[in-house]
Amino acid sequence: MLKAFEKIRKFGVFKEYSHTSNVEDFSELNLIYGWNYSGKTTLSRILRSIEMQTIHPDYSNAQFVVSNSQNLRTTETSLYTNTENIRVFNSDFVKENLSWEGGSFNPIFLLGKTSIEANKEIKQNEGLLEILQTGFNAKNKELNHRDTTLRKKKRVQAQSIKQTLQLIYPFNATNLDQTLFKIKGEPSRFIVDESTLHTHQQAATADENSKLPKLPKITIFTSVSGHIHGLSELLNKKPQMTSAIQYLLEHPDVARWIRSGLPLHEGHDDCEFCGNRLLDSRKEELKAHFSGDIDILERSLRQKKIEIETMRLKSLELHQNDFYPSLRAELIQAQESLNKQIVRYNEAIYNSTVAIDKKLLDIFENVECPIIEAALGESISTLQKAVNKLIEKNNKQTESFEESKTLSIDILKSHLAAKFYFEEKIESEEILNKIQNKHKCWYEQTVLKVRKRNITLEAEISQAQKGREELNTFIERFLTGSNISVEIVTVGDIERFRLIRNEVPAKNLSEGERTAIAYAFFLIKLKETLELRKLVVYIDDPVSSLDSNHIFQINSATKSFFFWQDKSDGDKWKLTVEQLFISTHNFEFLGLIKELPIKKNRRSYYYLQRLSAETSTFITIPPSIIKYSSEYQYLWSVIHNFHISADKSNLELLLALPNALRRFVELYTYAKFPSDESVDIRADRIFGKDASKRILKLLHHFSHSNNLLGIAQNSDLICDVEKVVTELIDLIQEDQQHYDALMMGVS
Repeated sequence: MLKAFEKIRKFGVFKEYSHTSNVEDFSELNLIYGWNYSGKTTLSRILRSIEMQTIHPDYSNAQFVVSNSQNLRTTETSLYTNTENIRVFNSDFVKENLSWEGGSFNPIFLLGKTSIEANKEIKQNEGLLEILQTGFNAKNKELNHRDTTLRKKKRVQAQSIKQTLQLIYPFNATNLDQTLFKIKGEPSRFIVDESTLHTHQQAATADENSKLPKLPKITIFTSVSGHIHGLSELLNKKPQMTSAIQYLLEHPDVARWIRSGLPLHEGHDDCEFCGNRLLDSRKEELKAHFSGDIDILERSLRQKKIEIETMRLKSLELHQNDFYPSLRAELIQAQESLNKQIVRYNEAIYNSTVAIDKKLLDIFENVECPIIEAALGESISTLQKAVNKLIEKNNKQTESFEESKTLSIDILKSHLAAKFYFEEKIESEEILNKIQNKHKCWYEQTVLKVRKRNITLEAEISQAQKGREELNTFIERFLTGSNISVEIVTVGDIERFRLIRNEVPAKNLSEGERTAIAYAFFLIKLKETLELRKLVVYIDDPVSSLDSNHIFQINSATKSFFFWQDKSDGDKWKLTVEQLFISTHNFEFLGLIKELPIKKNRRSYYYLQRLSAETSTFITIPPSIIKYSSEYQYLWSVIHNFHISADKSNLELLLALPNALRRFVELYTYAKFPSDESVDIRADRIFGKDASKRILKLLHHFSHSNNLLGIAQNSDLICDVEKVVTELIDLIQEDQQHYDALMMGVS
């Protein structure tokens, strides 16, 4: 249970308040009275700061100390550790727990802070959903545009590949995607050079007519290395010269001439050259010179020459058209290299025949035998193998014609796909798409999350608004005769409350009606508390702007809710809560709550006194206020005390006067002319228009002003207040019987 407001600093009108010993500690029931703007709501906000565990936002620099019966203290710095169970009803509670939507034509009623905050979040979420949906649509549109653009390019590229490779089967954008997926790991590896590209293009576009026949392998025998077998001996051999003529030995040309001419002179006696007589002895001498050994050697040389000439090799004449295009360049090179070596080899053979011819011209001379290099034969053998390998490749390609064509097509597909991959920057495109898809997914997931949150919030609102019947019961009690009730309407696919008056939507509810409805909700929420008996409850002006009839209803409901008779304790009246505070500016309500059924030793009265335009204090209520059972009598005492006071600058009296004067005039004129007309019209009838304006103009200006500083600082206004009081008392004196009755009450 709370004990006292020990200290209040910089909290509204409490600039520097400290608890004093002449202010009694709080009891079970605490009644607080004070004029408008004297600090009632400020006190409630201190306790609500404790309830909400956060200081009121308008007083972030405020300080306070509230003690309890265990002498524990709660300050602005210990709100989070507070253990007091406090519930506060004030204007902040009304604002937080009542809300209307749908416009004046169809006001939808939201009750409870949970519902209001949930509905507010729903509205915010709806705006967020629009933004998210716009973002999602933009991303989706951009992705679709990029996808459509790229898909179009892929279709064009796929068609180009199909035409380039002369494919007879379908090849579309989907097939290109499959190829791109295959090469995307290392696309540069699939790019081929121009020559290879050309080769594969030829292979890929070859038809069945391009299939070549198989070729036989070539065979070139080059068994000779060094000297040709037996040639060196023949070139260095000399015939037997037993009957040789020295002259002919010394003149081999003449010897050749004679030898070739001897057969022409067989059977002739004369020389066919000169015509002279040719002796038989001379013939025999010449024949002896050319012995049989020379003939044998010459025949051997000529035979060797024929043999050597058969060793000549033919140049290789393979036609490139007999080979597949992919092998032709290699064939040309290999064939040229081989033929060059064959030419060299044949030159060596030819040199050997030249040596034989030289020997035949001078049979008695030694002739150097040419050498054929061993490396030449090895080179020809190696090059022969290279050519045969090409022939083998060519034959294999014939055997695997379809397989090779398919392979070339695959290579070219990958090549063209890789080129497309780089030209269209597919990697960057995929990275960007991945990022944008993540954004799109985020929008989509967030939309689902927000929608799910809205469903939860709608459930919270529906749950919070289930107590419609109980709320109607309270409203009927508080606002008897107003014909206001709550009905459930469906807005879209959700349920909401709507206030109705006489079967039509209730529009333009008064401030008092709103307060009464909020008070009803406050009591309903208290009933939901599991440990009601442990609550400290502060109720600030629940009858604000209500007429007398409704004030009685509020008082009755307050009594029935917070008080009960304990049959087991001699019908003793007890509180349903641990401690109750009720503050009001309404004297009539004060009179009613003074009659609440609890013993005087368990209740306390307090008064909020305005010390200056900016400062109030919290004191034990003056006996003069308790003395009057009628607000009307009390108001007259305030006015009369000021009138007879010698010190008209007494700020305590001065600050109370505007509210007291205005309320007194309201009650007086209503008593004289009971009607629903405004106080101004009633005053015009009673006092006359001129006097009425002089009195009410000043009262209207100050009685509900948030800042009464002008009264304290402006002596002209002080004089005006004094004049209004004097004139009002003079006017009341004209109603002598009424005046005398009022004076009896203050005597």
